[in-house]
Amino acid sequence: LWIDGDQIRQVAINLILNAGAAMIDGGQLTVSTAHEEGDAVITFVDTGSGIDEADLERIFEPFYTTKERGTGLGLAITRQIIEQHQGSIQMASRLNHGTTVTIRLPLEREEFS
Repeated sequence: LWIDGDQIRQVAINLILNAGAAMIDGGQLTVSTAHEEGDAVITFVDTGSGIDEADLERIFEPFYTTKERGTGLGLAITRQIIEQHQGSIQMASRLNHGTTVTIRLPLEREEFS
């Protein structure tokens, strides 16, 4: 797996902080990894408050936030980093049930961008 460790660490920090913010009264965050179809797959599953479907459509847009004190840059930067690594990021969520973020990074790629 060819990655920039500092950038992927930033992705993980952003997702962990978001999960923590969504679990105001406590909860569980599960991070798992897998190898699927030539990709490394990292999954973050939290039991937080979830994201409204209307917000979910815009969540990766720069400066879009649902937080009182958020900048709206964390998830935009996260997606940019993953795409620079020729990967993909998907988010699925249900209000009051939590959120699942799935990152796929290719194990082999042409060149690092």
